[in-house]
Amino acid sequence: MKNISVAYLNKLPKRPSTRQVATWLTSIMIACFFIDNAVNKVISPKEQLKGGLNDSEIIVVGILLLLFVMLFLIRKTGVWGAFFLIFYMVVTLAQHIKHNKPFAVTASIIVLIVVSVLLRYPKLISRKR
Repeated sequence: MKNISVAYLNKLPKRPSTRQVATWLTSIMIACFFIDNAVNKVISPKEQLKGGLNDSEIIVVGILLLLFVMLFLIRKTGVWGAFFLIFYMVVTLAQHIKHNKPFAVTASIIVLIVVSVLLRYPKLISRKR
């Protein structure tokens, strides 16, 4: 049997940490949810719950959601993307509360976005500046 050199072992891909896996899982879950929502708004605006918006406004909201998801997934603009997604979900949450609809899922998505951002950008909560 050949001896395995240290240089060879260093070239092997390292196993991702639990934090990295959690970061990617939360980001992928958020992206999938919002991409599905945005595409449905753009493709079939008549079938969306209106909330006082006409078809062209729903299409604009869908396009903005796609833009916000792209901002969220890009490393340099992730915090801005998360801010806009949270803002969108807070408005959605307010609509659910106003119309006496269940809002637990909406609130959970907001929490998931916040957790994802804090995992991706730990400097946001560190005291060292």
